[in-house]
Amino acid sequence: MSDWKTCKRKRLKNSGKEYVSTCGEIMPAKTFAGLSTYCCKQKCTERVTNDECRTIFEGFWNLANHDAQSQFIAGCIRQKDVKTHTLSVLQAASAHQREFSRTYSLHLTDRVVKVCKPVFLSVLGVSAGRVDRILKSQRTNGGVVQTDKRGKCVHLKNSLPAHTSAAVEEHISSFPVNESHYTRSHSDAVKYLSPDLTVTKMYDLYVSE
Repeated sequence: MSDWKTCKRKRLKNSGKEYVSTCGEIMPAKTFAGLSTYCCKQKCTERVTNDECRTIFEGFWNLANHDAQSQFIAGCIRQKDVKTHTLSVLQAASAHQREFSRTYSLHLTDRVVKVCKPVFLSVLGVSAGRVDRILKSQRTNGGVVQTDKRGKCVHLKNSLPAHTSAAVEEHISSFPVNESHYTRSHSDAVKYLSPDLTVTKMYDLYVSE
């Protein structure tokens, strides 16, 4: 049941739909709020329409797959090393110098439009942190975005050693089983332990062996 809930939560989250977090908090669905009237001196919002941006937003979340979405984001951004800095000595001492410059683009049906970072994040409905993680993985993995590792790690402290699991399975298999009372066509592979046999009794017998 817990695995089913986890898969359902992940599917809803990747689709931008409302879901319940592991802490029981209701997370609202992603919505496209529309472009602001002003974003930057490049006037990005004047070169794309709300309908075009909404189409991109819906297409992105309809992917419903974290890895596919990461590839989509990476394909819309170009980053290159910053070879020179024009900061003054005072600025260089007090400010963090950027190592990379990025160009953000929206791929429309008939053209590609360069936009600023705030507009890009707004159109896709993603956070700056997610974009940073994607681009970092791309830089450290030879230009290829790494696949999503969440939920795929083996938590050793919560896992039983293989030999212990095998011993438990062997112990359970040592108990006699009863045939199903239903028709054989529906129960060929179904066996039942005695109703008088509880988990506590099985555990006590396992420990005493």
